[in-house]
Order: sequence, then C-alpha cells, then structure tokens
Amino acid sequence: MSYSIFLGEADLYHGSHGASGMTGVTVTHFAKGAMLGVISRLAAALGASIVPQEGDALIFHEKERRHLPVELRESAVVIVPAADALQAAFDAR
Repeated sequence: MSYSIFLGEADLYHGSHGASGMTGVTVTHFAKGAMLGVISRLAAALGASIVPQEGDALIFHEKERRHLPVELRESAVVIVPAADALQAAFDAR
C-alpha cells in the first residue's frame, strides 16, 4: 500500500513475522522531513518502536524496551515522539 499525504509519500506494509506472529508495519521509500512526523506519530499511537535498517532501535518510553527482542533491548535509544527527534536520530547514524 502506498500512503500519500500533502507532507510526502511512503510505502507501508503490514504483516506478521515468524513463529511468534509478531506484527509489524514497515515504512519504505520516504523522504526525510515532514514524513518523519507522520511516522513518529503513527509509531507513538501504536506503542511501537522504530527499527531502522542500520543502527539501534528507537523507542519513545523506557517501558517499551521490554517489548523488544532481546538482541535489541540493551542498545535501544529513547527519543521524543516528534519529527525533529526522529530526524536527529537518523542523522546520528
């Protein structure tokens, strides 16, 4: 599914992964900028983490760390659920 609003475009994919049936939303083909606000608001509303292809997982509250797979917990970074914080986290990689 392609998601397009006046702020930009992104491709969204939803599915269950692995034997655990963990659900996830994958966002691809998006430009940095205003679309990051949409992504951060969506993740915050879902209580989700953001796991970039490269770098550490991003979470919005310390309590969300326990929901991450064991291999991602220790290095996860807590950020504010806002576009500029997400942009800064991406730029730091």
